[in-house]
Amino acid sequence: MGLSQHLQALARMPSTLNPELEILGIARAYDPHPHNPEFRFRHYFQNVIGTDAYAAQRKTKPPGVDELTWHGLLDEVGGEHNADGLWPVPGDGFKTLSERARVQVRVCLSQIQTHCGGPITARLFAHTNYERTDPFRVTLTGR
Repeated sequence: MGLSQHLQALARMPSTLNPELEILGIARAYDPHPHNPEFRFRHYFQNVIGTDAYAAQRKTKPPGVDELTWHGLLDEVGGEHNADGLWPVPGDGFKTLSERARVQVRVCLSQIQTHCGGPITARLFAHTNYERTDPFRVTLTGR
């Protein structure tokens, strides 16, 4: 896209013609406050919270979610009393995504250890050298 095409596209974008309001809109889009419905880095995950007696206590609507959005989220998980025990929970920003990924890796490894009986790293990497560059990437090299 050339510069003139880019400027034409910018000219077609809606504007309030009030720079202060536009800057405030941008600031609201990046404000991670739980009651801010305009935060652009909020995603709702479907957590398994179970169907036991304590699950009812964990089933609460997150702050800042309007009724229409909330009913849509409940429909996505199969309703308030779905058989799988799923419940929509918000995840805000990259820090939350990173923490969620770490927890999922920990839970998966724990389940594998439980079902395989023993330390998982010893079994997986018994015949392989490995280097950890970050928590989610393992570089394997043969012996």
